[in-house]
Amino acid sequence: MAPFIAILELVGGLLLLLGVATRVVACLFAVEMLVTTLWVKIPSAGWNASDLDRMLLVASVLLVLAGPGAAALDRLRWEREEVGKA
Repeated sequence: MAPFIAILELVGGLLLLLGVATRVVACLFAVEMLVTTLWVKIPSAGWNASDLDRMLLVASVLLVLAGPGAAALDRLRWEREEVGKA
């Protein structure tokens, strides 16, 4: 499982920076942070030790809901497809 998480964080972080597949990657990050918070941090160290994980979980959920920003590569791709259809 550790290699999957490492690849997700490396490749997913780069994709988020570029704005490619933002909602998919953010959903994967949200699942990762949910598992990390509920199954690792809280049982072993308590509620206060999971502050960072909970913050990253909320940030991932917000990215899923909000989607990519105006400077994302996804936005450029969708605009080109809409112009081609018109």
